[in-house]
Amino acid sequence: MKHALSLLVLALALPCAAFDCQPFGPAAPTLNCANFLIEPLAVGALDASGYSQLFLFDAPGWSPYYTGLTWLPITSICCKDANTLMLTIGAGSYSDGIYNFDLTSHTWSVNEWFYLPGFVLRDPLSGTYYTGDQTGLHRSTDGANWTQISELGQQPCTSFACRDNHAVANCGNGVYYSNDSGQTWQASTMILLEGFRFASDGALYGFMDAGSDSDGLWRSDDFGANWDPVIYSEHLSSIGPDYSGHLVLGWDQPNELGGYLALLTPQHTLMPLAHPDLNSPVKQLDVFPLINTPSFYVINGQGLYYLTSFLNVSIEDELAPPPESWLKRIWPNPAKNSVNLELAESGRESLSLSLYDLRGRKVLSEQVSAPPNGLLDLNLPKLDNGVYLLKVAQGRRTALTRIVIQE
Repeated sequence: MKHALSLLVLALALPCAAFDCQPFGPAAPTLNCANFLIEPLAVGALDASGYSQLFLFDAPGWSPYYTGLTWLPITSICCKDANTLMLTIGAGSYSDGIYNFDLTSHTWSVNEWFYLPGFVLRDPLSGTYYTGDQTGLHRSTDGANWTQISELGQQPCTSFACRDNHAVANCGNGVYYSNDSGQTWQASTMILLEGFRFASDGALYGFMDAGSDSDGLWRSDDFGANWDPVIYSEHLSSIGPDYSGHLVLGWDQPNELGGYLALLTPQHTLMPLAHPDLNSPVKQLDVFPLINTPSFYVINGQGLYYLTSFLNVSIEDELAPPPESWLKRIWPNPAKNSVNLELAESGRESLSLSLYDLRGRKVLSEQVSAPPNGLLDLNLPKLDNGVYLLKVAQGRRTALTRIVIQE
């Protein structure tokens, strides 16, 4: 059955339309993880000498902060509170654990020691923090004091996901789910799944990469209790966001189509996303929130890139969120020497305008008075053709939009 389904996937694979793939992120030889759903944006990396670094997207661009640890990668980044980040760091050493990073003093401190920690995250509904290591799944109500969830056993926990009051995790070979925000847990009918992700419609996905005939993508429609195969495929490594039924998937070895990245269509066929920068094992996939169209980023062995225009125009028009309520529009775009901005409210405070290239380098910084009619003309410096990110801030209001420079 597996081989028949694989042949069906190959036979029905659709050629993917042209898409936009752009580099983003700090300049470092090895990027391992990122969190773009927090402020400031954060990326974990290793430099050429093997020292682990936290990069923050802050003025004047990407700022590096060394952990002081060598060859111990940052595997995940979580926001503990408004002034503190929590990071899992480790590769099998006595220094493995969760570290706190103070965003004001830029100093590090040990949160707790965990051996080979794979993730740390916060359940937004209950406010509970979770981390997984070689001894199991642990939780904390304050992000400082941790308790092992004993009913899941003392076995490696590498994957966790939650949505509303539902949660799923793997421990050892087992898959466990909870329908009461992690208070009680039950064993699933499936084993050997990892990389869990809830889709926008509430469906739960996980993949198996165990060297078996069941390797591939699996789906649960009852929050992790029971699972059904979606496609059989070896070496899946990451499940990304979904767009109008199209699910982004990544592999750590070439898939049946010869690439590392593809879209799974609603008909369960694979649309390859082939590009020279994407020809590398995928480490992480997630939403790229800086662009007001369907977009996601991929971290692979070559760096960090974001993709747009990977769906047909009608789908992208349907999915495009409404314009920013404060920054109504920007034109012309593409631009040459200047752009016009229209604000829904002019306000009384001055405006801070910052323009960044896709490596996070600030190429323009201006402070201007609030325009009385909400209209502002911004002169641009002489810039190379390409994509830039414009950040507009006024008091507590901030908007980030993309500008294309084209002479």
